[in-house]
Amino acid sequence: MEKVASELKHAKNFIIVFVAALLLAFNFFFVYFINSSYLETLVGEKYVALFFAIGAILNILIFMNAAKILSHYGNFKFTLYLSILEIVVLLGLATFSNPLILLVLFTAHQALSPVLLYTLDIFLEKISSNASIGSIRGTYLTIMNIPPAIAPIIVGLILAKPEFWKIYLISAIFLIPFIIIIIMNFKNFKDPNYTALSFSTSLRAFFRDLNLSNIFKDNLILHFFYAIMVIYMPIHLNTNIGFSWPEIGTMFSIMLLPFILFQIPLGNIEDREHDEKEILVAGFLIMSIATILMSFIVENNFILWTSLLFISRIGACFVEVSTESYFFRHIRTENASYVSIFRMTRAVPYLIIPLISYLAITFFGLQYIFLVMGILVFLGGLRYTFELRQ
Repeated sequence: MEKVASELKHAKNFIIVFVAALLLAFNFFFVYFINSSYLETLVGEKYVALFFAIGAILNILIFMNAAKILSHYGNFKFTLYLSILEIVVLLGLATFSNPLILLVLFTAHQALSPVLLYTLDIFLEKISSNASIGSIRGTYLTIMNIPPAIAPIIVGLILAKPEFWKIYLISAIFLIPFIIIIIMNFKNFKDPNYTALSFSTSLRAFFRDLNLSNIFKDNLILHFFYAIMVIYMPIHLNTNIGFSWPEIGTMFSIMLLPFILFQIPLGNIEDREHDEKEILVAGFLIMSIATILMSFIVENNFILWTSLLFISRIGACFVEVSTESYFFRHIRTENASYVSIFRMTRAVPYLIIPLISYLAITFFGLQYIFLVMGILVFLGGLRYTFELRQ
């Protein structure tokens, strides 16, 4: 009976984390695909990436101190304080009209939201077993990718009139039940003994491990791809190709279906085979070919563009589940600093993209950003994947 009760409690813990992840994903992805278009209304196309970069710098500073913060406050309080602050920021974006205030709030949002996703990693890692990490991460990522498959359609319909404030308000509302779940279920969360090393010491130790270093680089390339797509694809499809927001919303929802369809089966395969490399290679090849083609298609053809976006995300979902599975299979729960370094891959691209995008837009045109990205995915992704050891 005790074993059954323990298994039920364990299953309940996973369900709680997965429900919290679903709510947080709705909060995150409701604004994810419109942030760049909203920012464009404030600063213009050429300077959009600059403010993403400022938010990324703040985000990296938080991650650099994440292990110390966790050691001092614990993951429950850290998650709670971040959630409340994010609600305030989103409500500000929904209500203020002063451009300077909005830019400050926007950069704060860019800094805070990825850290909330990181705190869920800590909760999930505490209850996960290494033997089933692939299926756990596959399920977690599938749940996290349900909202981005639904939200773009809703957002597209709302933005038939460009009222961005409604999107930020809805995003804030999703954090209310998230906070309730955190308070009800994690108030007595027992934090692991976080490794209390300085960030520089952790960084050196992290990159001395060639496997962690290479999977970090693979994940960084994936997030370069995501960053380019989230900043410039909505602008390109709307401004250059001529699709309406309802059309773009539908395209993005179809585009993201691979993350729901494939990540659980892929995670199960990786648990069974303990070899993520083949799936990583396939993913990077698919991503690179599809992304390069995006620079050379100029027709306003809904089926063609939706198909190309869908294929690119088949590759991305292969890479995403494999990098997650490989990384979390090779670290321990108490390595919070390692997790924070790994999660910096969401922010680092935004520091480099402003220069690349400014030069590309100025001298070649927006569409050739995707050509550069496709070449980077092909050369970098394959190189670092082949250097991985199981």
